[in-house]
Amino acid sequence: MKNNAPSSTANVVARNIAFVAATEETAKLVSEQSAMINALFVKEFSSGGKVFLERLKRRWFQMLFGLYERLAIPGLALHQALRKIHIEKFVRESIAEGFAQIIVLGGGLDTLALRLCKEFPLVNFLEIDHPATHRFKRETIEKHHLGGENLSLISADFTHETFAAILKNHPRYQQQLETVFICEGVLMYLRRDEVKGIFGFIREHNKLRKRFIFTFIEPDERGKPNFGNATFLVNLWLKWKKEPFKWGIGKDELKDFLKENDFSFKSLIIGGTSRGTYQSKSTLDNRPIAKGENICVCENASNN
Repeated sequence: MKNNAPSSTANVVARNIAFVAATEETAKLVSEQSAMINALFVKEFSSGGKVFLERLKRRWFQMLFGLYERLAIPGLALHQALRKIHIEKFVRESIAEGFAQIIVLGGGLDTLALRLCKEFPLVNFLEIDHPATHRFKRETIEKHHLGGENLSLISADFTHETFAAILKNHPRYQQQLETVFICEGVLMYLRRDEVKGIFGFIREHNKLRKRFIFTFIEPDERGKPNFGNATFLVNLWLKWKKEPFKWGIGKDELKDFLKENDFSFKSLIIGGTSRGTYQSKSTLDNRPIAKGENICVCENASNN
């Protein structure tokens, strides 16, 4: 990602969600509010955003978009939409349990905190991301009168600052609260030591319960982190955008990794296996879905 430009990967995810929302067979996977805010981000991101959204309404363009996706990671958009549904479910359950602070690490153009902050005004929401991405997101939020007083966008250059330093220096960060940390589609871009550093910070956050919801990708047959059904074009694109995958871990290694970092395993959603959970199989069974990225929920309470 260029230092002065918003994340192109974040825009790809937003366009994928727009595709799912515009397609009749999958539209119910994206709420009206989420689709509306996501469309604003796509529209404002570039001069071609408005044209893209208009074309998405046409069946021929949806078919063309689907063909393009099959050449890269078949079923990536559907996977990302389902991923967001699962994460939102976990967050809502956490709030119901009494967690009073939600911190999103690398939120990109995601709409979750932006939507939930109004629904849960007593919960403190914070998003941390690259300055260029947050500058764009903040401008869009202000232009369209979105957001709430309990949502803070924290801009940070991760090449010069750690998550710990960033949060501890921010006035809206409340260390005394039971906190849920979310890291969706981020850890694969970090080195192993950086991933362990995030676990370490969350572990030392406070002496209360800390819940961590994160996604991870598994190594492929060559031992490199990647989606299981990705084509060679994906690696070329990531290399061109300077956003290569760096870290991955197998499902069988996950519990040991969590134990090493003083976290207890709570839940695992395996990518590509949950399409029938949210919509009838007749509409989704014949659609490809990306494989190899999973969702883990874990907790640390070792300091209690």
